[in-house]
Amino acid sequence: MQAAVSVSDEERALLTVSPGGKHSARVWSAVSDQQGVTYVLVELGWPARRASVGVFAVPQAEVPVRLTWRDDAHLVVAYPFELAPFRKAGCAQHGGDAVEIEYEPLEGWSRGDRPDDPPARRARSRTSTAPALYRGELVEVSAGRYRYEYRDADQSDSSRDELAARGLEGGGHSWAGIVHGLVVLRHPELRGRIELAPDGDRLVIHSRDREALVMVARLVTDAKRDADLLDLAIDTAIADGQMA
Repeated sequence: MQAAVSVSDEERALLTVSPGGKHSARVWSAVSDQQGVTYVLVELGWPARRASVGVFAVPQAEVPVRLTWRDDAHLVVAYPFELAPFRKAGCAQHGGDAVEIEYEPLEGWSRGDRPDDPPARRARSRTSTAPALYRGELVEVSAGRYRYEYRDADQSDSSRDELAARGLEGGGHSWAGIVHGLVVLRHPELRGRIELAPDGDRLVIHSRDREALVMVARLVTDAKRDADLLDLAIDTAIADGQMA
């Protein structure tokens, strides 16, 4: 049997322990050669620490990250939407132990916000703000190349049935049409800056312009909150022959 590892009070303060005490997670931040990194480690088999698995990382120090355990097997990592993580694992696993990881990109946290207290402690202090959630996920797939993905079927308020009732596909191709309509209505300057590439249930959009994809994410979020805007975007796409 492996002995428990001694942990200092300062180190323990950075930990977020799962409800049953089986695992822990921590936010760690470092700067090297003027380049920073913030990452999340899941420590399986806490407090014996049988394994430490890196599940999330962004290329900047002191980023506010909130860790929330749903139970011993599920961890939610919330982080500023505007960041492009270079690591986002879906599972931390070692031997027979496993923790599923969910991610929540949140609006309202600035990556330039650098309070003095440690990242994990700072994140906990911000939980009462309840920032709004942008729909979808924005990632940097390579240097200067970005991808936005949205899968409406995963949403608790999915519009799939309503779209199907109108004779529409309801998946990625329908949402590509909806984004076309939203862009025409709200941000026509985005045309030519984004590349729609629907894939089955997923709306996928590529761009070398990160801000353009952030604007698309805001449009999708607005449409999910405003049924009239969603209907108008659909009608616009149908009129332009862009709705499936």
